[in-house]
Amino acid sequence: MFKFILLLALCQDLKIPEKIEARPAEFIILSAQTQGATVKFVSLDKNLQLLPADLLADKKSCVAVAKITGRYKLLAYTAVDNKLSDPAFCEIIIGDNIMVNDKLLEILQPIYGADNSKTKSGDLQKLITTFNIIQNTNFNATKTLGEAFNSVELIFKQANVPYESLRTLRDAIGDYLLAQMGNDPNATFDAVKFKKCIQDVLSALNKLGGA
Repeated sequence: MFKFILLLALCQDLKIPEKIEARPAEFIILSAQTQGATVKFVSLDKNLQLLPADLLADKKSCVAVAKITGRYKLLAYTAVDNKLSDPAFCEIIIGDNIMVNDKLLEILQPIYGADNSKTKSGDLQKLITTFNIIQNTNFNATKTLGEAFNSVELIFKQANVPYESLRTLRDAIGDYLLAQMGNDPNATFDAVKFKKCIQDVLSALNKLGGA
């Protein structure tokens, strides 16, 4: 009886954010806290799309996206030892005027501002172009984080981005990606999370360039 009560308590301990705000077409990564090995996420609105779960390395997370402004509901549930949890719900608010997290921009702005190179504007545009290539590259067959970073390095070489071009800025971006993705080259590569990180980098770089 005690074991049953304990398992039931573990099942009920499924936590997801109660509310998330984002802009139209922005990838939203939502992670659950639970003892369950896998969490099932279900969109309760037809305009809120979920990326296929098999693309995610983290089986307790999902990636949602909506192109139309509005309020959407997301349901999540899990199980522990075949005991189904109560559902958890998250309200996702999509709006054109939602403030986005600009922490990366706050880091990059002073670095870019302190660069006295006469070519920095053109170098920035080349950097944006290169990250757009990375964003449009298919990484679905990539197995490990090391493979992904090797592919990114190759893209930079093929784009002929000079080694010293905005070097400090690029190092800061590299530190951001390592902080988000981890630094274990043998870790399972999460393509969806990586694309979201690259999207954040592009957003920051475009704002630096005045886009």
